[in-house]
Amino acid sequence: MKLIHDELQFDVEDLQDLDDTFSAIICAGLYAFKARIVERGDILIPSKIWAKYVSDYRKLTEEQEREATVEWLSIIDQMIEGFKPESVMTKTDKMEGRCLFAEYFHNLWS
Repeated sequence: MKLIHDELQFDVEDLQDLDDTFSAIICAGLYAFKARIVERGDILIPSKIWAKYVSDYRKLTEEQEREATVEWLSIIDQMIEGFKPESVMTKTDKMEGRCLFAEYFHNLWS
């Protein structure tokens, strides 16, 4: 796969197994995303996670915020594992990571 004139072009080898091709891209993207948000210290927690701790996220205690942050980073780790080619996870666990990716896809912004 390569980028030519701002257009992504796939090699024949890339098309033989799109699961492997896309998994490598998604895994690398999730790694970079997590590194960026951790480095910046500006981890934006999805509202679905906030709701588990308090009804109004503006009234969150430091402990609740810490717990929500740990939960979100753990979810990201599960997503990463779901797309790792060399993962030793079971198929069920890999599928869980991929389902989390789909569930939280719109929360992957920083």
